[in-house]
Amino acid sequence: MQPALLTFRGGILYLALGMACLTLLPGCAGLVLGGGGVTGMAVAQERPLERGARDIAIASELRSKYLETQFDDLFLSISVLVVEGRILLTGTVETRDLRTTAVELAKQTEGAVEVLNEIKLGPAYAVTKRLNDTWISTEIRARLLAALGSGQIDFWTTTHDGIVYLVGIAENQAEIQQVTDVARNVKGVKKVVSYIILRDDPRRLPSPSE
Repeated sequence: MQPALLTFRGGILYLALGMACLTLLPGCAGLVLGGGGVTGMAVAQERPLERGARDIAIASELRSKYLETQFDDLFLSISVLVVEGRILLTGTVETRDLRTTAVELAKQTEGAVEVLNEIKLGPAYAVTKRLNDTWISTEIRARLLAALGSGQIDFWTTTHDGIVYLVGIAENQAEIQQVTDVARNVKGVKKVVSYIILRDDPRRLPSPSE
């Protein structure tokens, strides 16, 4: 590969990471980086900085792997959301082999606890659809802030092809239902897939101090 191309691609990666980090709030433990459907970022979070830093490191490492492996087919096509080591992959790729590669690279990433595979098979994803997905996630975040208040939000959202994916930590089932209902009632949402877990769920990572 030519050095100029390496520099160009590396510049894109650093720009993506920089833009993502600018939108993260202090103490945040979630991160969305990517790809074809980059639409969700953490709204707010009251978690230790160390845990948030671990998630950022996991997402950054995985995105670097996608950049090095398949620039167009993985790096530009797949979004990565990491919350407490749980990696959610969304986007569209053209072949099963690409999807398998994306999942395997995620599983091999240091710190990965679980990989949630929501990668679809199909043709290249249209820019107009990406813009619509971005609007949906932005609207959901605004409504969650209004409904719950910034200090109460432990949820992240990313949208692909009108399907909303929720990841986060809830106090109880009623809170999960409330967040799901907020997402479901936004215009353009086709479906809501929830990966929200309860605070006492055994899949959660121990706090950094433990």
